[in-house]
Amino acid sequence: MGVITLGGRPVAMSISCRRYICACGCVMLVVPRELSSWRRYTLVTIALALAGVAACESARGLRARLAPGSTFEEGWASLRRWLRAITHGRLFRWIRGISELAGRRLAERASVVIAETSGLDVRSCSFESRVIAGVMSSSS
Repeated sequence: MGVITLGGRPVAMSISCRRYICACGCVMLVVPRELSSWRRYTLVTIALALAGVAACESARGLRARLAPGSTFEEGWASLRRWLRAITHGRLFRWIRGISELAGRRLAERASVVIAETSGLDVRSCSFESRVIAGVMSSSS
């Protein structure tokens, strides 16, 4: 669910995932690289939402731009869950040095680190383009 490209329309989709059972009994879930296991939204949507929070965009505005469908709820509860998951190492676990951050500062740090992993030149493309490239290169 969410967007896959910059400026793309948010869509709801259904994806079949493969499950593999290891000899030890563990079950492995294999998903496309645009997704994260156990997350409802695409990694691009999550990364763009973090960049939006860092840029002081309202949660309501972010949800309208990045999430499919409409709602009467104020804000976007998923933002808090994603920030908590980053802090606890359950999302973007390769980002280090963030345990003392929270809220907007955490979103800013996470989105800057994601953008820096893109390898794209700061002068050649927008911050959001670098965030998308960074999240896609780091998820492979």
